[in-house]
Amino acid sequence: MSLFLDARQAVSEPAQDRFHIWGPGMAQGNLIQVVGPRGVMKSRFCMALTMSMAHQRKFLNWPTALRTVLYFDGELGRQSMASRVREAIKSLEVESFLELFRFVPYDLMGDVSWNLSDPYDQARFEDVIDESGSHVIVFDNLLTLSRARNDRDSDFAQWERISPWFSRLRNKGLTVILVHHTGKDATRGGLGTSTREVTLDAVIALQPTPNQRSEFELHFTKRRDFTAQETPPMLVEYIPDETGVSHWYWKPLGDEVDERIKAMHGSGMTRAQIARELGLPFSRVSQVIPVEKKVYEQRELPNI
Repeated sequence: MSLFLDARQAVSEPAQDRFHIWGPGMAQGNLIQVVGPRGVMKSRFCMALTMSMAHQRKFLNWPTALRTVLYFDGELGRQSMASRVREAIKSLEVESFLELFRFVPYDLMGDVSWNLSDPYDQARFEDVIDESGSHVIVFDNLLTLSRARNDRDSDFAQWERISPWFSRLRNKGLTVILVHHTGKDATRGGLGTSTREVTLDAVIALQPTPNQRSEFELHFTKRRDFTAQETPPMLVEYIPDETGVSHWYWKPLGDEVDERIKAMHGSGMTRAQIARELGLPFSRVSQVIPVEKKVYEQRELPNI
């Protein structure tokens, strides 16, 4: 069988629609990274999102598809994870289909969590994944679930071993969600090698706001099969009601985005840098910070 297609063959085949599992930005077989600084509620966000999938209920502004979830956590133990699950059940007001959300805390893996960059541990992860029959796999987080094997093992080398295995999971039709941290400079993306984002289908950046509240801005900073217009940025809040139970709220980022663009430009960032950090088209940033037109001085040409 030929390993290439010509254009005639490609267009004659029926197009396969993406099977969306959360809005236009997350589909079956995708490799997604949720990234943000420490304390921005990445884990709570991912747990609420995937538990919504296990109940096929809307989360924030988009519906979810019914999916079985397997959540690996390299930081929280069994008791802490159970506490987070109880919190998520209350906040989402869900009761049924709890068996569709499964989790593996680090203390069920042994003395230390398994290592994603170790082929032996990849086989152990995959055995559990296959046994569970899950559709969505969460790895929370890369700093705790991926480690160097020796003193010369760089982050790039670790990813070189992890990436083919993630491709294997995607080829099985699984959606893989990676939780990762940014460094002090969030504009540089997740910690470690920049080659990681090359293989990702989407990056969801959670960015803290100046307010001292349980809120963050959500931006899609990489989109492989969807557009910025389909996934506009939003302000997400996780705040308690009168009974003390916290719930998720969201609203589109409108004037708040304009003000942030102006502040970032005032701090010396270029339009391109602002667009990348906020996950916005360059034209959107240019609407707020117009490109200055150069005025050229007219000079008379000398007579020859």
